[in-house]
Amino acid sequence: MRSIATLIAGGALLTGAFAFGHLSAAQNDAPGERTVTPRAALAGDELELVETFERVSDAVVFIDTVREITRRDLFNRPFPQRIEGSGSGIVWDAQGHIVTNHHVIEGATTINVTFAAGETYPATLVGAAPDEDLAVIRVEAPEQALSPVPVGTSGDLRVGQRVLAIGSPFGLDQTLTVGHLSARGRSFEARSVHSI
Repeated sequence: MRSIATLIAGGALLTGAFAFGHLSAAQNDAPGERTVTPRAALAGDELELVETFERVSDAVVFIDTVREITRRDLFNRPFPQRIEGSGSGIVWDAQGHIVTNHHVIEGATTINVTFAAGETYPATLVGAAPDEDLAVIRVEAPEQALSPVPVGTSGDLRVGQRVLAIGSPFGLDQTLTVGHLSARGRSFEARSVHSI
């Protein structure tokens, strides 16, 4: 049994020595710089995705919010608390209207919108449909800063079509997610719809 273990250990040492010697020789013969292979041409569907992203991404904005609330400690004394949140939105028109999710701005006392170019403007809530998780906010920004999203139709969409989601989560630059339309005509009963 001991001779088998010795043989295995010896074989492992010889293999390691051979590999080390081979690697050292390869490193000594390697040139200082590696050849960089150029990127291949984009396939047709890749090019379509890239062009769509480049055409639409400036319409995507980052939204950060602050909620100032009052809480009570163990002795029932009030103390202020600041809660920060964030999300994405899209520029709807040249008047500064931005569509976002209601949960992004719900209860916010301060709303700021940062555009793709980096400018930040304060926003106010225009209207909300909480049960559809939709809200509209508005910024007072120069028209040249606004890149409204192109609007299309949805009535003729078919299940299985490719869909793109462009967002700005966590303050990161625009991100792209690609998927497929999984269903049509889905709706949920609304409990309330209100505007401000």
